[in-house]
Amino acid sequence: MRIHLLFELILSYPDSIPALTDIRECLKISNQFPLLSEVLISCFSEKLLHLGVSTQDIITAYMSAMSALTVIDPSGFAAEKLCAPIKVYLRGRPDTLLCLANNLCEGDAADLLSRCAPSPEETYTLSWTPEPVCPQPQRIEMKKGDSFGALILLFGSPQQFIDEYFNKVSSRLLSLQTLSHFDKKTEIHLVDLLKRRFGENNLTKCDVMLHDMEQSIQCSTDFNGRSVCDSTHKEVMGEGAKVPMEAMILSRIFWPTLPKAKRMNVHPNIAQHMTDFELEYKKQHHRQHLQWIHNVGCVNLELSHNGLHQSISVSPMLANTLMHLSDHSPISVDDLSKCCGMSTEDIEEHLTYWTNQHIIYQPSPGIYAIAPAETTTKL
Repeated sequence: MRIHLLFELILSYPDSIPALTDIRECLKISNQFPLLSEVLISCFSEKLLHLGVSTQDIITAYMSAMSALTVIDPSGFAAEKLCAPIKVYLRGRPDTLLCLANNLCEGDAADLLSRCAPSPEETYTLSWTPEPVCPQPQRIEMKKGDSFGALILLFGSPQQFIDEYFNKVSSRLLSLQTLSHFDKKTEIHLVDLLKRRFGENNLTKCDVMLHDMEQSIQCSTDFNGRSVCDSTHKEVMGEGAKVPMEAMILSRIFWPTLPKAKRMNVHPNIAQHMTDFELEYKKQHHRQHLQWIHNVGCVNLELSHNGLHQSISVSPMLANTLMHLSDHSPISVDDLSKCCGMSTEDIEEHLTYWTNQHIIYQPSPGIYAIAPAETTTKL
Protein backbone atom coordinates (compact mmCIF):
# COMPACT_ATOMS: atom_id res chain seq x y z
CA MET A 1 0.00 0.00 0.00
CA ARG A 2 0.98 3.60 -0.48
CA ILE A 3 0.89 4.06 3.28
CA HIS A 4 4.37 2.50 3.44
CA LEU A 5 5.55 5.08 0.89
CA LEU A 6 4.00 8.03 2.73
CA PHE A 7 7.32 9.37 4.04
CA GLU A 8 8.72 9.55 0.50
CA LEU A 9 5.48 11.13 -0.72
CA ILE A 10 5.81 13.81 1.94
CA LEU A 11 9.36 14.66 0.89
CA SER A 12 8.28 14.98 -2.75
CA TYR A 13 5.28 17.25 -1.96
CA PRO A 14 3.65 18.96 -3.93
CA ASP A 15 4.46 16.60 -6.83
CA SER A 16 2.91 13.79 -4.80
CA ILE A 17 -0.54 15.40 -4.40
CA PRO A 18 -2.29 12.86 -6.70
CA ALA A 19 -0.95 9.95 -4.63
CA LEU A 20 -1.89 11.70 -1.39
CA THR A 21 -5.39 12.20 -2.74
CA ASP A 22 -5.63 8.48 -3.42
CA ILE A 23 -4.67 7.75 0.20
CA ARG A 24 -7.35 10.16 1.40
CA GLU A 25 -10.03 8.41 -0.66
CA CYS A 26 -8.91 4.98 0.55
CA LEU A 27 -9.06 6.06 4.20
CA LYS A 28 -12.69 7.05 3.72
CA ILE A 29 -13.69 3.42 3.10
CA SER A 30 -11.15 1.64 5.30
CA ASN A 31 -9.98 1.77 8.88
CA GLN A 32 -6.29 2.20 8.09
CA PHE A 33 -5.53 5.48 9.89
CA PRO A 34 -3.98 3.71 12.93
CA LEU A 35 -1.66 1.82 10.57
CA LEU A 36 -0.80 5.03 8.71
CA SER A 37 0.01 6.75 12.02
CA GLU A 38 2.21 3.88 13.21
CA VAL A 39 4.14 3.62 9.94
CA LEU A 40 4.70 7.37 9.54
CA ILE A 41 5.78 8.03 13.13
CA SER A 42 8.22 5.12 12.84
CA CYS A 43 9.64 6.58 9.61
CA PHE A 44 10.03 10.00 11.25
CA SER A 45 11.96 8.44 14.12
CA GLU A 46 14.24 6.30 11.93
CA LYS A 47 14.85 8.57 8.95
CA LEU A 48 14.40 12.14 10.18
CA LEU A 49 14.71 12.73 13.91
CA HIS A 50 18.38 12.03 14.57
CA LEU A 51 21.69 13.91 14.58
CA GLY A 52 22.52 12.85 11.03
CA VAL A 53 19.87 15.22 9.63
CA SER A 54 20.41 18.98 9.77
CA THR A 55 17.91 21.20 11.54
CA GLN A 56 17.12 23.01 8.31
CA ASP A 57 16.28 19.72 6.55
CA ILE A 58 14.03 18.70 9.46
CA ILE A 59 12.17 22.02 9.27
CA THR A 60 11.73 21.60 5.52
CA ALA A 61 10.40 18.06 6.01
CA TYR A 62 8.08 19.25 8.78
CA MET A 63 6.53 21.93 6.58
CA SER A 64 6.10 19.45 3.74
CA ALA A 65 4.53 16.95 6.18
CA MET A 66 2.04 19.53 7.47
CA SER A 67 0.97 20.39 3.92
CA ALA A 68 0.89 16.78 2.70
CA LEU A 69 -1.10 15.49 5.67
CA THR A 70 -3.59 18.32 5.24
CA VAL A 71 -4.30 16.89 1.78
CA ILE A 72 -5.06 13.52 3.40
CA ASP A 73 -7.08 15.05 6.24
CA PRO A 74 -8.30 18.61 5.48
CA SER A 75 -9.45 19.03 9.09
CA GLY A 76 -5.81 19.31 10.18
CA PHE A 77 -6.15 16.63 12.86
CA ALA A 78 -3.75 14.20 11.16
CA ALA A 79 -1.15 16.91 10.55
CA GLU A 80 -1.21 18.07 14.17
CA LYS A 81 -1.16 14.56 15.63
CA LEU A 82 1.48 12.97 13.38
CA CYS A 83 3.83 15.98 13.24
CA ALA A 84 3.87 16.38 17.03
CA PRO A 85 7.08 14.27 17.43
CA ILE A 86 8.88 16.53 14.93
CA LYS A 87 7.88 19.66 16.82
CA VAL A 88 9.01 18.19 20.12
CA TYR A 89 12.35 17.19 18.59
CA LEU A 90 12.92 20.60 17.00
CA ARG A 91 12.30 22.28 20.32
CA GLY A 92 15.38 20.49 21.66
CA ARG A 93 17.60 21.57 18.79
CA PRO A 94 19.64 24.66 19.78
CA ASP A 95 19.65 26.19 16.28
CA THR A 96 15.95 25.89 15.43
CA LEU A 97 15.20 29.58 15.95
CA LEU A 98 18.24 30.56 13.90
CA CYS A 99 17.11 28.33 11.02
CA LEU A 100 13.61 29.81 11.15
CA ALA A 101 15.07 33.31 10.95
CA ASN A 102 17.28 32.19 8.06
CA ASN A 103 14.21 30.90 6.25
CA LEU A 104 12.63 34.33 6.37
CA CYS A 105 15.79 36.20 5.40
CA GLU A 106 17.26 33.92 2.77
CA GLY A 107 14.49 31.66 1.51
CA ASP A 108 11.90 32.02 -1.24
CA ALA A 109 10.27 35.26 -0.16
CA ALA A 110 6.89 34.64 -1.82
CA ASP A 111 6.49 31.21 -0.21
CA LEU A 112 7.86 32.04 3.24
CA LEU A 113 6.06 35.34 3.60
CA SER A 114 2.76 33.63 2.87
CA ARG A 115 3.36 31.50 5.97
CA CYS A 116 3.56 34.58 8.18
CA ALA A 117 0.20 36.13 7.42
CA PRO A 118 -3.13 34.93 6.08
CA SER A 119 -4.11 35.82 2.55
CA PRO A 120 -7.17 38.02 1.91
CA GLU A 121 -9.09 34.91 0.81
CA GLU A 122 -8.44 33.31 4.20
CA THR A 123 -9.38 36.43 6.11
CA TYR A 124 -12.66 37.13 4.33
CA THR A 125 -14.49 33.84 3.87
CA LEU A 126 -18.10 32.75 4.22
CA SER A 127 -17.18 29.23 5.34
CA TRP A 128 -16.58 30.35 8.92
CA THR A 129 -16.98 28.11 11.95
CA PRO A 130 -16.69 29.21 15.58
CA GLU A 131 -13.77 28.21 17.76
CA PRO A 132 -14.39 25.14 19.93
CA VAL A 133 -15.48 25.74 23.51
CA CYS A 134 -12.17 24.35 24.86
CA PRO A 135 -9.60 25.09 22.14
CA GLN A 136 -6.20 23.47 22.37
CA PRO A 137 -3.45 25.95 23.40
CA GLN A 138 -1.57 25.81 20.12
CA ARG A 139 -4.72 26.48 18.11
CA ILE A 140 -5.45 29.82 19.74
CA GLU A 141 -2.95 31.86 17.68
CA MET A 142 -2.46 29.55 14.71
CA LYS A 143 -4.44 29.29 11.51
CA LYS A 144 -5.04 25.85 10.00
CA GLY A 145 -2.10 24.94 7.77
CA ASP A 146 0.13 27.56 9.36
CA SER A 147 3.13 25.28 9.84
CA PHE A 148 5.54 28.19 10.25
CA GLY A 149 3.45 29.65 13.05
CA ALA A 150 3.24 26.26 14.72
CA LEU A 151 7.01 26.10 14.98
CA ILE A 152 7.24 29.59 16.46
CA LEU A 153 4.64 28.68 19.08
CA LEU A 154 6.87 25.80 20.20
CA PHE A 155 8.98 28.31 22.10
CA GLY A 156 6.10 29.88 23.94
CA SER A 157 6.39 33.64 23.51
CA PRO A 158 7.17 34.73 19.93
CA GLN A 159 9.64 37.23 21.39
CA GLN A 160 12.39 34.60 21.18
CA PHE A 161 11.88 34.28 17.45
CA ILE A 162 11.66 38.06 17.01
CA ASP A 163 14.97 38.54 18.86
CA GLU A 164 16.64 35.91 16.66
CA TYR A 165 15.21 37.59 13.58
CA PHE A 166 16.64 40.95 14.74
CA ASN A 167 20.08 39.35 15.10
CA LYS A 168 19.88 37.79 11.65
CA VAL A 169 18.79 40.99 9.92
CA SER A 170 21.45 42.99 11.73
CA SER A 171 24.24 40.57 10.79
CA ARG A 172 23.10 40.34 7.19
CA LEU A 173 22.89 44.11 6.66
CA LEU A 174 26.26 44.67 8.30
CA SER A 175 27.84 42.13 5.92
CA LEU A 176 26.72 43.96 2.76
CA GLN A 177 29.72 44.88 0.62
CA THR A 178 28.00 47.96 -0.82
CA LEU A 179 24.84 49.84 0.05
CA SER A 180 23.55 49.13 -3.45
CA HIS A 181 23.01 45.51 -2.32
CA PHE A 182 20.35 46.66 0.14
CA ASP A 183 16.96 45.38 -1.11
CA LYS A 184 14.65 47.95 0.43
CA LYS A 185 11.43 46.61 -1.10
CA THR A 186 11.90 43.04 0.13
CA GLU A 187 13.01 44.09 3.62
CA ILE A 188 10.03 46.41 4.11
CA HIS A 189 7.65 43.74 2.81
CA LEU A 190 9.04 41.22 5.29
CA VAL A 191 8.71 43.60 8.22
CA ASP A 192 5.17 44.62 7.27
CA LEU A 193 4.03 41.00 7.18
CA LEU A 194 5.71 40.23 10.49
CA LYS A 195 3.93 43.23 12.00
CA ARG A 196 0.61 41.69 10.99
CA ARG A 197 1.46 38.59 13.03
CA PHE A 198 3.40 40.00 15.99
CA GLY A 199 2.25 43.62 16.17
CA GLU A 200 3.95 46.86 15.16
CA ASN A 201 5.50 47.58 18.55
CA ASN A 202 7.48 44.32 18.47
CA LEU A 203 9.19 45.26 15.18
CA THR A 204 10.42 48.71 16.19
CA LYS A 205 14.07 47.69 15.97
CA CYS A 206 13.63 46.57 12.38
CA ASP A 207 12.01 49.90 11.49
CA VAL A 208 15.01 51.75 12.93
CA MET A 209 17.52 49.50 11.12
CA LEU A 210 15.79 50.02 7.77
CA HIS A 211 15.60 53.77 8.37
CA ASP A 212 19.33 53.79 9.14
CA MET A 213 20.05 52.04 5.84
CA GLU A 214 17.97 54.55 3.88
CA GLN A 215 19.70 57.47 5.61
CA SER A 216 23.10 55.91 4.92
CA ILE A 217 22.34 55.59 1.23
CA GLN A 218 21.23 59.22 1.04
CA CYS A 219 24.25 60.55 2.93
CA SER A 220 26.71 58.47 0.91
CA THR A 221 25.09 59.55 -2.36
CA ASP A 222 25.32 63.19 -1.37
CA PHE A 223 28.96 62.80 -0.33
CA ASN A 224 30.05 61.08 -3.51
CA GLY A 225 28.06 63.38 -5.70
CA ARG A 226 26.42 60.56 -7.64
CA SER A 227 24.16 57.53 -7.25
CA VAL A 228 25.28 54.85 -4.80
CA CYS A 229 24.34 52.20 -7.35
CA ASP A 230 26.99 53.56 -9.72
CA SER A 231 29.63 53.94 -7.02
CA THR A 232 32.72 51.77 -7.41
CA HIS A 233 33.64 52.12 -3.72
CA LYS A 234 37.39 51.72 -4.29
CA GLU A 235 40.34 52.37 -2.03
CA VAL A 236 43.23 53.38 -4.30
CA MET A 237 46.69 53.20 -2.81
CA GLY A 238 48.33 56.47 -3.69
CA GLU A 239 48.65 59.89 -2.13
CA GLY A 240 45.87 62.29 -2.86
CA ALA A 241 43.79 59.69 -4.69
CA LYS A 242 40.06 60.30 -4.82
CA VAL A 243 38.20 57.58 -2.93
CA PRO A 244 34.44 57.09 -3.43
CA MET A 245 33.20 56.13 0.02
CA GLU A 246 30.00 54.74 1.49
CA ALA A 247 29.22 54.72 5.20
CA MET A 248 26.56 52.91 7.19
CA ILE A 249 25.26 55.37 9.77
CA LEU A 250 23.73 53.21 12.50
CA SER A 251 21.78 53.87 15.68
CA ARG A 252 23.94 51.74 17.96
CA ILE A 253 21.37 50.60 20.53
CA PHE A 254 19.06 49.19 17.83
CA TRP A 255 21.66 46.95 16.14
CA PRO A 256 22.06 43.84 18.33
CA THR A 257 25.06 42.37 16.48
CA LEU A 258 27.07 45.56 16.12
CA PRO A 259 30.57 44.73 17.47
CA LYS A 260 32.58 46.93 19.78
CA ALA A 261 34.83 49.33 17.89
CA LYS A 262 38.50 48.41 17.70
CA ARG A 263 41.22 51.04 17.76
CA MET A 264 43.55 51.63 14.81
CA ASN A 265 45.49 54.48 13.24
CA VAL A 266 43.78 55.12 9.93
CA HIS A 267 46.10 55.66 6.97
CA PRO A 268 46.37 59.44 6.23
CA ASN A 269 44.97 59.11 2.71
CA ILE A 270 41.78 57.56 4.04
CA ALA A 271 41.58 59.56 7.27
CA GLN A 272 41.13 62.76 5.25
CA HIS A 273 38.15 61.31 3.37
CA MET A 274 36.59 60.15 6.63
CA THR A 275 37.00 63.62 8.09
CA ASP A 276 35.40 65.18 5.01
CA PHE A 277 32.48 62.75 5.25
CA GLU A 278 31.93 63.58 8.92
CA LEU A 279 32.00 67.33 8.25
CA GLU A 280 29.45 66.89 5.47
CA TYR A 281 27.24 64.83 7.77
CA LYS A 282 27.36 67.43 10.56
CA LYS A 283 26.06 70.10 8.18
CA GLN A 284 22.72 68.28 8.13
CA HIS A 285 22.82 66.70 11.62
CA HIS A 286 24.26 69.33 13.93
CA ARG A 287 23.81 67.48 17.23
CA GLN A 288 25.03 64.07 16.10
CA HIS A 289 28.56 62.70 16.16
CA LEU A 290 29.92 59.81 14.12
CA GLN A 291 32.02 57.14 15.81
CA TRP A 292 33.82 55.07 13.19
CA ILE A 293 33.87 51.28 13.68
CA HIS A 294 36.90 50.17 11.69
CA ASN A 295 36.40 46.43 12.20
CA VAL A 296 33.10 46.42 10.26
CA GLY A 297 32.68 46.99 6.55
CA CYS A 298 34.41 46.24 3.27
CA VAL A 299 37.16 47.93 1.26
CA ASN A 300 37.68 47.31 -2.44
CA LEU A 301 41.40 47.68 -3.02
CA GLU A 302 42.96 48.12 -6.43
CA LEU A 303 46.57 46.99 -6.09
CA SER A 304 49.21 48.12 -8.56
CA HIS A 305 52.84 46.97 -8.37
CA ASN A 306 55.47 46.74 -11.11
CA GLY A 307 52.85 46.93 -13.83
CA LEU A 308 50.59 44.31 -12.27
CA HIS A 309 47.01 45.15 -11.29
CA GLN A 310 44.55 43.32 -9.06
CA SER A 311 41.25 44.12 -7.34
CA ILE A 312 40.45 42.52 -4.00
CA SER A 313 37.78 43.05 -1.30
CA VAL A 314 38.93 42.92 2.32
CA SER A 315 38.03 44.31 5.73
CA PRO A 316 39.03 47.92 6.55
CA MET A 317 41.62 46.74 9.10
CA LEU A 318 43.31 44.42 6.59
CA ALA A 319 43.41 47.21 4.02
CA ASN A 320 44.81 49.67 6.55
CA THR A 321 47.63 47.31 7.49
CA LEU A 322 48.66 46.85 3.86
CA MET A 323 48.58 50.57 3.13
CA HIS A 324 50.83 51.35 6.11
CA LEU A 325 53.18 48.53 5.11
CA SER A 326 53.41 49.83 1.53
CA ASP A 327 54.58 53.23 2.86
CA HIS A 328 57.35 51.71 5.02
CA SER A 329 58.32 48.53 3.17
CA PRO A 330 60.34 46.70 4.44
CA ILE A 331 59.22 46.99 8.06
CA SER A 332 59.28 44.88 11.23
CA VAL A 333 56.17 43.55 12.94
CA ASP A 334 56.71 45.77 16.00
CA ASP A 335 57.16 48.92 13.94
CA LEU A 336 54.11 48.13 11.80
CA SER A 337 52.10 47.53 14.96
CA LYS A 338 53.02 51.04 16.17
CA CYS A 339 52.14 52.58 12.79
CA CYS A 340 48.73 50.92 12.73
CA GLY A 341 48.04 51.37 16.44
CA MET A 342 47.12 47.71 16.77
CA SER A 343 48.34 44.75 18.77
CA THR A 344 51.12 42.59 17.36
CA GLU A 345 48.76 39.60 17.42
CA ASP A 346 46.31 41.35 15.08
CA ILE A 347 49.14 42.58 12.86
CA GLU A 348 50.62 39.09 12.56
CA GLU A 349 47.20 37.75 11.59
CA HIS A 350 46.90 40.41 8.88
CA LEU A 351 50.43 39.77 7.61
CA THR A 352 49.68 36.06 7.35
CA TYR A 353 46.65 36.83 5.20
CA TRP A 354 48.59 39.10 2.81
CA THR A 355 51.46 36.62 2.65
CA ASN A 356 49.04 33.87 1.65
CA GLN A 357 47.74 36.20 -1.06
CA HIS A 358 51.37 36.61 -2.31
CA ILE A 359 51.08 40.40 -1.89
CA ILE A 360 53.89 40.59 0.69
CA TYR A 361 56.78 38.35 1.73
CA GLN A 362 59.46 38.01 4.40
CA PRO A 363 62.92 39.04 3.17
CA SER A 364 64.21 38.07 6.64
CA PRO A 365 62.67 36.77 9.90
CA GLY A 366 60.31 39.33 11.46
CA ILE A 367 60.59 41.69 8.46
CA TYR A 368 57.88 42.11 5.82
CA ALA A 369 57.92 43.85 2.45
CA ILE A 370 55.84 44.21 -0.70
CA ALA A 371 56.45 41.14 -2.88
CA PRO A 372 58.51 41.64 -6.05
CA ALA A 373 56.89 41.30 -9.47
CA GLU A 374 57.99 37.70 -10.01
CA THR A 375 56.19 36.74 -6.76
CA THR A 376 52.95 38.59 -7.42
CA THR A 377 52.54 36.86 -10.78
CA LYS A 378 51.37 33.80 -8.78
CA LEU A 379 48.07 35.57 -8.06
